[in-house]
Amino acid sequence: MRLSLAGGSHASHAGLRVCLAWEGTAGQKCGPHEHAFLPCAFCRCSVRGTVRSLDSAKTREMPELAPGSAPRLSLVQADLLDAASWPAAVAGVDFVMHVASPFPLADPKDPETQLYRPAVEGTLNVLRAVAAANPRPRRVVLTR
Repeated sequence: MRLSLAGGSHASHAGLRVCLAWEGTAGQKCGPHEHAFLPCAFCRCSVRGTVRSLDSAKTREMPELAPGSAPRLSLVQADLLDAASWPAAVAGVDFVMHVASPFPLADPKDPETQLYRPAVEGTLNVLRAVAAANPRPRRVVLTR
């Protein structure tokens, strides 16, 4: 899967800045389809990914997932339920792709706190940060 941010060729993506917020950026839930969002060697866009912890071993391995993209791949720490962590994540980007939502493999013991609250409040936190950003991102994509 390849994402066409502006249509056209990879050259048309030059200079674009994208913030990606997805559950498990550096973890098990980040599979090959999420890696398609990482900047490839031909695409000149910059990607800022969000992670829950900048100190985890999996986070430190992220640049290896997209060889040649290290200068254009940056990571920021953000938590879905921490509204204060999102302004820095969306600052100065052209696009925000919010595809983060808890998706447990087993039935949650407390769906309200494990699923609904993070999904709803997390989305609102991202959207509020986008609304307050100056300049504002041109587009926001929400999924899940």
